[in-house]
Amino acid sequence: MRLGMICSVLLGLALMAGAMLLTFWPEPAPMSAEPKKTGKVHVEPVVAASMNRESRFTAITQPYRQALLSFTVPGKIISRPVQVGDRVQAHQPLARLAFEEFDNAVHQAQAAVAELTVQLNQAKRDHQRFLRLSSDDVVEARQAEQATALLEQLQASLDGAKAHLTEALRRRDESLLRAPFSGIVTAVYLDSGEWADPGRAIIELQDDKLVKIEVEVPESIITRLEPGQKVNAILPFAANVQVKGRISHLSRAAGGAGRLFPVVVELDPASGVVPGMTAELVINAESSPAFEVPLSSVINPGGSRPSIFILNNGQVREVPVELEGFSANKVLVTGDISKADLVVVHGHTALTHGQSVDVAP
Repeated sequence: MRLGMICSVLLGLALMAGAMLLTFWPEPAPMSAEPKKTGKVHVEPVVAASMNRESRFTAITQPYRQALLSFTVPGKIISRPVQVGDRVQAHQPLARLAFEEFDNAVHQAQAAVAELTVQLNQAKRDHQRFLRLSSDDVVEARQAEQATALLEQLQASLDGAKAHLTEALRRRDESLLRAPFSGIVTAVYLDSGEWADPGRAIIELQDDKLVKIEVEVPESIITRLEPGQKVNAILPFAANVQVKGRISHLSRAAGGAGRLFPVVVELDPASGVVPGMTAELVINAESSPAFEVPLSSVINPGGSRPSIFILNNGQVREVPVELEGFSANKVLVTGDISKADLVVVHGHTALTHGQSVDVAP
């Protein structure tokens, strides 16, 4: 029992000594928030640079306009004066159907319109007469109403006859196939004497003046293109002749996720380019603003997170960058940079973000 009392007293003395030690132990000196200065660093100003990316797309030249021509009415072809390779002018006749049936329909419709016009004029006179007699109580009001109804009926019949005449004239006109534009006949499918159904191809016509190129470009390029923009095309199998062109149409929507965007380029009509030639479309698209810095200023240039140090009021800040291109000992970068910035080119291997530095003269 005496041994237990002695142990309790010793434990109490030890706890009291620990408490006094914590109370009177001097507090550690606070750590300075100011980063320790490093040695001298060398800086250079960043240089703004315009960066153009040249992209090339291979395509085959096509006629700007191409059409498969057909009749909209059925009939027997009695004339087709053009052959493959012929050059035709706009509105020039290319083929004709037997038109006696269409002529007869027109004459019948014209006769119906003439007959109803005479009847309508007589009905108008009768109507006026019945109105006067009805007002004088010479005829019953019912007779005047009948005259009015007959007049309206004849007017409706005449309107219908005129519509039939218009349709008959259209069908007669459609029996003659005309060129919708000037061009070259590239194919014929039916000859004289054959029966032509509506919509069946008779002649293929291509525009021989305007030539186009159709390509598909990725999203990174379509956003930098505008309708009317000047572009160039190279003919690799024609002594690399360069042809000027302009963007006549571009699509702001792709056919689906991950799809490309169609672009149509109209080539200079004076270039002599014809459909079917191989061409390389050259597009120079200016990218986002870039800056030129020494290659030595880039930390981890071959890694996944390259960066540079920018000096600002005696301190450096680390800026992640994207490498856009190399030229000798310079590199083009994009990132949170401005023309007024100074980039550290030497002495930056041990720097940390926010660290204070001295600049070497």
